[in-house]
Amino acid sequence: MRRIGAAGSLSGTAGVSIKSSLSPHASNELLGGGIILRRKLKQIYYAAYCFAPKKCNMKTSMKTSLIIVALALLACLVWLVLRPGKPSAAIVPGASGVASFEVHVEKPRMDRFLGGILPARVEEKLIGGGELRFSHASRGAKVGSVRHDRLELSADGWSLLIEADGEGRVAPGTSLVFPIEIAEVNYTLRCQPANPATGYLSTNTRAGSDVLDGRFLVELAACVNAQTGKILDTEAGGRQGNAWPSSPLTLRGSFAGLPHVRR
Repeated sequence: MRRIGAAGSLSGTAGVSIKSSLSPHASNELLGGGIILRRKLKQIYYAAYCFAPKKCNMKTSMKTSLIIVALALLACLVWLVLRPGKPSAAIVPGASGVASFEVHVEKPRMDRFLGGILPARVEEKLIGGGELRFSHASRGAKVGSVRHDRLELSADGWSLLIEADGEGRVAPGTSLVFPIEIAEVNYTLRCQPANPATGYLSTNTRAGSDVLDGRFLVELAACVNAQTGKILDTEAGGRQGNAWPSSPLTLRGSFAGLPHVRR
C-alpha cells in the first residue's frame, strides 16, 4: 500500500512540476504561435489553389462540373463513332455482284466545323454535311463509260466525269456535280480542276476478263453554284469575293470489277 501511495504521490508531484515549468506567459506565446502557424498554412494553401475559401469551393465545384461535361461529351463522341451507319438499299444497276466503287470528297480543313479537328464521320453525325461521298450502294447509283482514259459514275444528286490522257494524267474536262449543305443552306456545286489539272486516273484490266480495277485522285480547284454559275461567297457565310471553298477540294476514290464500257 505504501508503494502504491508513494507512486501516486510521485506521479502527482511530477505532474505538478511539469505544469509549473510553463509560466502563463510562455503558454500564451505557445498558443499564439500555433494560431499564427495555422493562419500562415491557410494563406499558403489559398494562395496556391484559390483566393478565398468561398472562391476555392466555387473553383472546385466548377472543375468537377467541367470534368463531368468533358466526360459526357467524350462518351457521346465515342458513341457516334461506334454507332453503325444506316445501310443503303441501292446497288449498281446491271452490274455484277463484285462490281463496286467509292468516291470521297474532302473539304479543306479551314472550311470544316471547328477547323476540321473532328473526324468527318463524327462531323457528319453532329451537324451534317461533314462527309461527302457516294458509292455503288448509294441510291440511284449508275456506271457509265469505263475506259482507261474516261470514267463516268453517278448517283442521285451526284455526277462524276474523269477524263485523262494516255498516261493517266487528269485532263481539264474532268468535273464533279454534287449536293452540299453550307451554312444550313443546300446547294448543288459543279467543280473542275485547274488548267493544267492536278491528279491521275490509274486503271488496269483483270487477267482473262474485260473488267477494270483502278483508283483516282483529283484536285478540284474551281467550284460554282450549278444553278447560277457563280462562286459561293456571302451566300455560304463568307466575305464578299472570298469563294467557297477557300482552297481546292480533294476528290479521291477507287473501283473494282467495273465492265470495260467504250462509249
